[in-house]
Amino acid sequence: MRDLVNNQVLVAALLGWIIAQTLKLPIYYLKYKRWNWAIWFAAGGMPSSHSSSAAACAMSVGLRTGFGSPVFSVALGLSLIHISEPTRILSISYAGFCLKKKTHIT
Repeated sequence: MRDLVNNQVLVAALLGWIIAQTLKLPIYYLKYKRWNWAIWFAAGGMPSSHSSSAAACAMSVGLRTGFGSPVFSVALGLSLIHISEPTRILSISYAGFCLKKKTHIT
């Protein structure tokens, strides 16, 4: 258990997630003028807690092992894939939606 608590990379990833989820509360309030505490437990939306965790993990690995290390390169690569994947899926879904709506002129 002590190893988990002292694992700086894991702690950074968890803090990234917690901070992103916590920021959703005032953002929701500013947008809708009411509090929604359930949004803290909800997945999705901005800021992305998944992307925040991936970025915090990569940054922590870079600070710990050096930004020129192969371990950081792997962490950065995986975090960039993780961050860009939802964007790619949304753009493919939107493109499919646009193609379905397009009517053919004969």
